[in-house]
Amino acid sequence: QACLASLAQPLASADMAPMAWGFDINNAVDFPGVLPHVPEWQAEAENLLSQESYDDAVRETEKHLEAAKASSDGLGEALALLMLARVRATQNVYEKAKGPATEALEKFRSLGNARGVASALLMLAKMAVDTRERKEAEGLCEDAIQKFQASSCKAGEAAVHHLLARMHIRDNEVEESLGEADKAQTLFEKAGDKEGQAAVLLVKGNIYVWNYRDAQDEALKCGKEAVSILRKLNRPSCRHREADALFLVAASAYQLQRFKDGLKAAKESVELFKDYGGPRTQASAMRAVTMGLLQSGSLDSASEMAAECVEMLRTSCNDQTLLAEAMAVDSLVSRQRFVKGIAEEEDAMVQKARETFDLFASLDDEHATALHRLELAQALQLSGDIPAALAEAKTTLEFFKGQAFKEAQAMCMMTIAQCQHDLGEVASALAMASKAQDLFDDPMMINQAVELVDFLKKQSGQSSGPKWVSTTSWGNYDVPKEVPQPSRPDEPGIKRSLYSDLIKTRIHTGDTPEGICFEWQGIMYMDQFLGTNIPFLRDAPPPPGGIPGVPAGAPAPAAARPPPAAAPAPRPKSKSPGPSLERSRPPPEKPSGPVIIKPAVVGNDILGGRYRDCPDDVHDRMVTLARAGCIPTTSLPQRSVLERKKPTFHGHPEWRDAARWGYIHPTISAPRSCKWQRASVGWKLIGPAPGELLMASEGAAVSGFGLESPSSEPLRTAGKDVGSGAFVGRLTVETLLRGARPDWTAAEVSAARRRLEATHIKFGHALVKALTGDGPDADINARLEKAGQQTFDPETLQALRAYAASQANAEPWLGPAAANFAALPQQIPRPIGYAH
Repeated sequence: QACLASLAQPLASADMAPMAWGFDINNAVDFPGVLPHVPEWQAEAENLLSQESYDDAVRETEKHLEAAKASSDGLGEALALLMLARVRATQNVYEKAKGPATEALEKFRSLGNARGVASALLMLAKMAVDTRERKEAEGLCEDAIQKFQASSCKAGEAAVHHLLARMHIRDNEVEESLGEADKAQTLFEKAGDKEGQAAVLLVKGNIYVWNYRDAQDEALKCGKEAVSILRKLNRPSCRHREADALFLVAASAYQLQRFKDGLKAAKESVELFKDYGGPRTQASAMRAVTMGLLQSGSLDSASEMAAECVEMLRTSCNDQTLLAEAMAVDSLVSRQRFVKGIAEEEDAMVQKARETFDLFASLDDEHATALHRLELAQALQLSGDIPAALAEAKTTLEFFKGQAFKEAQAMCMMTIAQCQHDLGEVASALAMASKAQDLFDDPMMINQAVELVDFLKKQSGQSSGPKWVSTTSWGNYDVPKEVPQPSRPDEPGIKRSLYSDLIKTRIHTGDTPEGICFEWQGIMYMDQFLGTNIPFLRDAPPPPGGIPGVPAGAPAPAAARPPPAAAPAPRPKSKSPGPSLERSRPPPEKPSGPVIIKPAVVGNDILGGRYRDCPDDVHDRMVTLARAGCIPTTSLPQRSVLERKKPTFHGHPEWRDAARWGYIHPTISAPRSCKWQRASVGWKLIGPAPGELLMASEGAAVSGFGLESPSSEPLRTAGKDVGSGAFVGRLTVETLLRGARPDWTAAEVSAARRRLEATHIKFGHALVKALTGDGPDADINARLEKAGQQTFDPETLQALRAYAASQANAEPWLGPAAANFAALPQQIPRPIGYAH
């Protein structure tokens, strides 16, 4: 368990890698000397922005923007527009940030201010980097460098190279990022900008700590040097960068196993962010503190810090990504507390892991979702739910195999090996752990894999499961040479091999919290506590002292006729009363009629018929869709193969049966107007529902979804042409339901249609006939009750009748509310399109 719990450490460390949780100090504040002029009010706006008080920063900026417009101060107006764009970009509202930034660019151009133009281009480039528009970002950076060079602004050039370094590291281009960082550092030194030099050190330190295995010392050095520089400066933004540098120091120290130093730096970072930052930056640093407390063994303090961090994010900011990461750390703390023996954490551990996984899944981050699915598997394994843990770990392994992520595959394999060992499959666990050992590159993880493999080797042998005693305690034990005689076919009672299997199973079963007992009474009555019919076990048990096979209270049967002299003597009865071990062998029943062999394939249609196990209503719907060209035409052998490899399906519920029986599959063409998209687990079908496709198909000959009468002749009206407002054959059950109850959701309409199908109302004309006809078949609710379905309320039936009459008679439909004031159901005239 300790080995398994330690597997989560690399995951938790990797989760700490991103540092901009919707807030980036590099977007909020410009380096000194970059802007052509810094108005006095801008310092206050930047302070509000650093504290994540976005609304206050917007109001402060807009106030000075209006003042600049009123006084015809072109430069002040351009600077205010640029500051407004900076606030929106820091808030990640880029659609509202590009407008002010573009206006500022045009304003600076009209003023002929080259440095101002370069500053606006730099702001637009920052937004392009954040929105992953790389080509646009590179073009803007090139233009900005030219403008800064034209205005002899070294700090501006350095700021552009600093941005390019951050852009490259986001795309995992480590060497290019380091090259741009070196250029920025040289230019900042020439400009004499100490804050810029510290910012470059932060970029380099993050590159070293998250992208190299053996550069943590360099990262720690960069972080400490940046802290030393920033503490000599007085700008509020320097305090913010100092907290970032302390966070870098903590992350580097943790990876160097210097947990005491890392915890100290993380606590200092939290204190600085309380004074100069906002809830996002505080929560990010609090996660680092939690990790330090966890590693130092202060589990209670770690639990309190994690809970405080999660509560802050839920109440003070709307950042679901950071909330998910904080919940992941909280889950890790619960898991460690459970490993340390705090039993009450078991339910909380699994619940927190599941909530974290669900939140990441809702964010559509497949990689993070898979990582936290693995953490869920580890929590389930620790709680004793081994089958569920094994299923989750195998699902995660399949995902990472598709991503070619070896480290994550190895971690999945180690978790699977743990589960297999718990199930007694030591040989399989050893093979899986050995594969994981070959995939690891991290020395720490290699050591853990070696430890697990060595442990499994000690447990493995000819039999699986733990060895409870040493083989030396058996002494000179001679294996018996006598081979027992096999059981005879007519031997009464349970076979001796069954007892052997029970004993072998018990020997190979590990310790369990409850007692395990294998005895014949339990076997003889296994069907009663399993709820399964097992007729070969025994006859009905007789009452105490009674005669087997005779119910209680019945008279004793007459004595049997004595057998002939030549016949063998009957078997003596058991002296002890009670159930007998002799197996009951009732005589085989003779068939009462001719043997009927049912065909394996039913029907011969456009899809080649169906297998008997496929529901006929599902196949009828698929035939309808295939005839309309809505789904590809498949053959029986093809569907048999697709059914065996059906994926985990996501999409409209009405497509689920089609995927279940192999009519649609990601390996063949998607239904019309639909497309397949890989999900975190399985495939998702994106597109309209089957009924919508059929409704959009004008000439479809529909049978399964209720869009046309099966008759080849269209229904004619009395005195009206077809299409003049009377019903036509393509009117569907779903159309009638939607028209009568437009307030229903798609799910409610679909459920109502399926209920009607259970009463054999599959076509529009059948529903109209039931609504307007006479006799028992016209009582829809009675038919629904007979089929075991939920009935319609009176308002719905009234609306259906009124809507059907209005459509058949080409009258305007005033909606379900008007149906309440219509005539009584028996007084609504029969639609003339269906007059008999």
